[in-house]
Amino acid sequence: MTGKKIRRKTFAAREDLVDHLSRIAKENGLTLYSYVNHLFELAVRAESENVNLSNLIEERELICNAKRAGFASIPERLWNDMIEVACDRDEEEAIGCWYETGVWFAKRYMSSDVSDPILALKEDLDRFAWSSPKVDIIRSEDELSINASSSRMSHNRTILYEAFWEGILEAFGFEIVEKDITLGNIYLGAIKDERYGGE
Repeated sequence: MTGKKIRRKTFAAREDLVDHLSRIAKENGLTLYSYVNHLFELAVRAESENVNLSNLIEERELICNAKRAGFASIPERLWNDMIEVACDRDEEEAIGCWYETGVWFAKRYMSSDVSDPILALKEDLDRFAWSSPKVDIIRSEDELSINASSSRMSHNRTILYEAFWEGILEAFGFEIVEKDITLGNIYLGAIKDERYGGE
């Protein structure tokens, strides 16, 4: 018994996209016809399962960008428990580790090709560090202030996150001149350290 013959239908598409798909198909040992049909099948399957392909790709890009930026995703409860364990074991060493991590992140962004390293770092923290508090940065030419607040931060998490931002600011050449740290709330006021010159 032979299967029913599948009819073909011609459709129009942008030439640059067809050329690109043709190259991908060839690299994978496929014909353009089989590769395009595979893509159509995936699109139909996604639609039937109420999956938005654009959102799916954006979510994957977010995860890949987070990995490239040096972030890791762990359960928030484990994260909080490890903070408490570290501070109970050696609070001073834990603070030093968070400070040095802030320095490391700042240097990483300073050596990148972004136009505004501080803003890029802050935006990546907002996007990738989901359990961290939202940070507001206000700055003028030589002054900068950091505000972070979250009801989910314990005392230890507050002091470690403050140390992290202290490392970031000092690595960017700011001297911290004002601090207001309370449970779940961090304020840092800083001025440009003349020893470092301009950004």
